[in-house]
Amino acid sequence: MAKIFTLVCLLLFPSPFLLAHELEPSLLRLTEQASGEVNVLWKTTLDASGEATLTPIFPSYCQQSTSPQPRKETDIFMLQWQLQCSESLAGGIISIAGLKNSTEAALVKIEWQDGSRIHKLLNASTFEFEVFGEQTLFERVLEYGHLGVEHIWFGIDHLLFVLALVLLVGNKRLLLWTITAFTVGHSLTLSLVVLGFMDYPVSLVEFTIAASILVLALELVRRKDEQTAANKGWVGSHSWLVAIGFGLLHGMGFAGALKEVGLPSEDIPIALFSFNLGIEIGQVIFVLAVLLLMAAAGKTISRSRPALAACCWWLTVYSIGGISVFWCIERGLGMLA
Repeated sequence: MAKIFTLVCLLLFPSPFLLAHELEPSLLRLTEQASGEVNVLWKTTLDASGEATLTPIFPSYCQQSTSPQPRKETDIFMLQWQLQCSESLAGGIISIAGLKNSTEAALVKIEWQDGSRIHKLLNASTFEFEVFGEQTLFERVLEYGHLGVEHIWFGIDHLLFVLALVLLVGNKRLLLWTITAFTVGHSLTLSLVVLGFMDYPVSLVEFTIAASILVLALELVRRKDEQTAANKGWVGSHSWLVAIGFGLLHGMGFAGALKEVGLPSEDIPIALFSFNLGIEIGQVIFVLAVLLLMAAAGKTISRSRPALAACCWWLTVYSIGGISVFWCIERGLGMLA
């Protein structure tokens, strides 16, 4: 069953010491008041030393008018204060210091006095923006969709699970149904959590997500040659059921990032639809890229160098398994802390 195309997959995840990065963006919420002042809420993560990793920068004509009220919760830092701006924020430049050279993201949300709102997702490539006065529905959909794409692409644990599914399911039609089942599962719990119909212990869910990757890695190891590959076993024969079951768990992980932005009730339908759509777009692009690279590499090296192909297969599978074991241990100890 050895295929050289798995070398490509190995190159995507070359180290067993990769850490999963859940995209939980910092949030900067600005609310314009009738008095001309602007209420500021800043929420970001803390680094290992307990210091805030990012800092918002406002136009020079905006000055702090009240003392900030800091609050720390585990690894989250929150700060509230007021700004007095001699001019409208519209047309000014807002930036996030520290964002340019990081893998983090920050969602800026501005609510004007008339009730209109604008959202802007900032990251390393777009760490500042010129504030505009109004945002269309389509632009808001794009912002939350962008957040979903970034979440799946930076969520290495989610991508490893999808990669293991691709390697496990050889039949293209079955793979389509399996990925669809995974989508149904995570869309369901993502919606239930964001809409407030269910809650969950974050540490336990993160542990089970790592365990789900390990289950697939062990199944790949079990089917180590052509003889055992013919015997798919329960996991291989019910891949769609496994996908929808584990999808329910991964959906809770996806919901964590969306809840972190502090969604107002009027934004939930748009955000939920757009964020989930972004996740699916990012997932489909990843799956198609893996399949295309698998096909391209399979036509070249695997036919001439089967030993190297077998080596790459095992390196890939054991890398997936090794990373998942590392996460299981790390997250399991975190549950006990």
